[in-house]
Amino acid sequence: MSLGKRKEPRYYSTFAVFDKNNRRGKKINWRFFFWGCFFILLFGGGAYLLFFSPFFQIREINISGQNVLAAEQVRLAVQNELDRKILKFIPGDRSPAFGERQIAEKIKDDFSEIASVEVNKILPDKLEIKITERQAAAVWCRAENILQAETATSTKTAAIRENQKNTSSPEGDDCFFINEDGIAYRSAPQLSGSLMPVFFGPASINLKEQVVSSSTVAFAVSIKKELRSNGINLTGLLVKNTMVAEAVALIDEGWLVYFDINRPTSEQVKILAVLLKEELKNRENLQYIDLRIDGRVYYK
Repeated sequence: MSLGKRKEPRYYSTFAVFDKNNRRGKKINWRFFFWGCFFILLFGGGAYLLFFSPFFQIREINISGQNVLAAEQVRLAVQNELDRKILKFIPGDRSPAFGERQIAEKIKDDFSEIASVEVNKILPDKLEIKITERQAAAVWCRAENILQAETATSTKTAAIRENQKNTSSPEGDDCFFINEDGIAYRSAPQLSGSLMPVFFGPASINLKEQVVSSSTVAFAVSIKKELRSNGINLTGLLVKNTMVAEAVALIDEGWLVYFDINRPTSEQVKILAVLLKEELKNRENLQYIDLRIDGRVYYK
């Protein structure tokens, strides 16, 4: 019995480039390599162009629609927002880096006088901002002395008249313009001779705060117009509780009128004018007239 020669086992390395059966080297997929480099450069270059290149940097900010506000104030606020960094390294003044809503919200937050704002980007480097300001419908003033006099039980007329003289021109910090929705939005520097109705309230208020309802503002505008047309001068409306459907009007002669804000102003003022002409010609000691109950009139 003969023994054959023992065969040596073969070992193959996973890192070998050649073997007996395949003498040619493995080919590199150059197409995949070049396309990969192309897309990396494409996306990298695009990101640079959009977020870092001066090409899309905002250089012109055009503002329109402002009346009370100065355009430079708004432009400075917008520029401050654009100067900040996004994610701590992306410049915020490149057109693709920010949204129009973001800028609009910033402007509305900074300026209570603005009711709405429209922001449009005009590529590559312009920003168009259209502003709509709130329109003043009335004035709100803090006047606790008048309100205290209104609730006094003795010598009410004399107290109101005295306090009215002292409060005919409140300080600017105490008065604010309010729009048709009853929202306070800007300090009112002067009150004397105002063509708008004036509300006297018990406390200070904050900007952008709704101090009276829109229906109360509409009533005040209407009642002032109706009273003026009948030769009655309204000094202001006293507001103690905005939830009550009544308006307490302070007349320049020093007496009060209680109105129902849910009834037409023309109807109530007509009754008031007839009463003053026929029954209350002498109003030196008149304290108030109450028109809140339909079909009835009370006065003292």
